[in-house]
Amino acid sequence: MNEYREEEPAIVAPSNARELFDTLAAARNARIAAEARELDTIHRLCLAYHAVDEDAFGEAAEKLIYHGADGTPAVAEYLSLEVSALLGITPGSGATLIGQVLNCVYRHPLLWDAVQAGWVRWRRALDVIGEVNSAGLDAAAARWVDQRITPLLATLSPARVRRTLAGLISLADPEAARRRDDNPRRTRHATFWASGGPCRDLTARMLLSDAMALDTTLDQLAAALAAQGDEDALDIRRSTALGALASIHR
Repeated sequence: MNEYREEEPAIVAPSNARELFDTLAAARNARIAAEARELDTIHRLCLAYHAVDEDAFGEAAEKLIYHGADGTPAVAEYLSLEVSALLGITPGSGATLIGQVLNCVYRHPLLWDAVQAGWVRWRRALDVIGEVNSAGLDAAAARWVDQRITPLLATLSPARVRRTLAGLISLADPEAARRRDDNPRRTRHATFWASGGPCRDLTARMLLSDAMALDTTLDQLAAALAAQGDEDALDIRRSTALGALASIHR
């Protein structure tokens, strides 16, 4: 008996497939080029608006302000209003964008060149700029990190870039890294608050590893309570479990 087997239909590529793929690639390249041109124009606007009319007063008076981190120049105060209006974003977002562009140009010159060349997208550049700024690195340390991380952006995955970048930031300023590591330890606490009645509120700041371990333990104990017939809601069982941990050393 011959079994009937339905033949899979052959996939026929449309005659204009190559043309469509080429159009899609061209559109992507145009978008990347437009992004780089927009960022470069913002930088050139910053260069053009590097001074203000010092003789103006009243509402016409304008100050020079710093949107970027250490090593970036000041720009005219109202430039961010013009940029944000043209781009359809809030004034705060416009000021942030100007700061990001200036940070990239003056603190991460290799990264800036890579963005302008189109082989590093701006969103990936922002990850580097943001991490370096958050660490409080000065301009020299930022450029040191830039020289080492930018060549890796084309070959490493985002996860590996984050790990490598964290290491480079620590190496760039070991003393600041130690301060960042020590600060959370000094701010740890466990505080009980009188809220009336037989219960108390508890707030705590813990090391991440300790907090995750406690969270897992409370879930496990809450599940054990449920298995023993406790019908309370999960949050109540977790509270009961925390009390049980406290009673171990009574």
